[in-house]
Amino acid sequence: MSHVHRPVRRNPDDITFAAIEKIAADEGACLALFEALRFPGGLRCSACGADERQGCGFTRHRSRPGLYTCGGCRRQFSITSGTAMHRTRLPLGQWLRAIWLLSSSSKGISARKLAEMLGLTYKVGWHLCHRIRTMMGDRQISLSGVVEIDEIYAGAPPRKPHGGGPSGVPTGRGPRRPLVLTMVERSGRVVLERIASHSSAAIGRAVAPTVDPAATIITDTLPAYRRVAAGHEHLTVVHSAGQFVVPDAGGSGVDAHTNTAEAVHGMIRRAVIGVWHWISQKHLDRYLDELAWRHNRRKEGHLTRIVDVIGWGGRPLPMKHLVRPI
Repeated sequence: MSHVHRPVRRNPDDITFAAIEKIAADEGACLALFEALRFPGGLRCSACGADERQGCGFTRHRSRPGLYTCGGCRRQFSITSGTAMHRTRLPLGQWLRAIWLLSSSSKGISARKLAEMLGLTYKVGWHLCHRIRTMMGDRQISLSGVVEIDEIYAGAPPRKPHGGGPSGVPTGRGPRRPLVLTMVERSGRVVLERIASHSSAAIGRAVAPTVDPAATIITDTLPAYRRVAAGHEHLTVVHSAGQFVVPDAGGSGVDAHTNTAEAVHGMIRRAVIGVWHWISQKHLDRYLDELAWRHNRRKEGHLTRIVDVIGWGGRPLPMKHLVRPI
């Protein structure tokens, strides 16, 4: 019996790496794409705010593509001004390739692998990854509906000293690893926030600006959550008693569980163990931004993700800032 080959159904919003490669190989096409995404309504001066739509003229320099002179204040700015790409020496094609790789990989890609694929040194690849992560961060998100909240220690556990002696790390809840608070809507968006401790004050500072006052909060029985969830409908599960799902908790019509948050924790663990292997406290926030950004856009096509990254732009991140001691 012969097999019938059916055409593969693709999301019309998807774009393959082969298609990205064709654009990336033409620096002029890359410049046109980046300009269209950064200035969808026409050029806008980063110094005086003059807008092309308002009739302000801009000079495009043929000798230096991507450099413009404002017709209002006469100051120059570039396609990368004010973004994480500011003062880059890499061709825009390399940025486009790297953005596709970071935004499309389910658990991310290591700087070493990205550098190998793009023909860069590890140092340049590492810097490039962190700059793209700033282009994925700084989104103000308000979570609503049913919101699960839980915590996780991020990064690898502390290593045992040579000789097998005690590690000197306190047991129980303590500063063994950075503590991350996970706030996630049921079948929705997630916000990952580093917190200092399990105290109600530390958790409250993360929850208050993020969770809508009308949201239903579901947590485990950590005492701090009782104070944090004051004013919300608050449902709990008692994990210590082997309780993981409470159907129709309290007659609310909502099943009480933190399984969605646990699924996010699984994503974090797999990314750390399988891709990054270790995360320093200094750079943790950017890694969390990348994970949350990609999770929140998991149903979107690659093209929409690229538009979001380039259109947002991020903020400048020079190498000296990355390697500066804490």
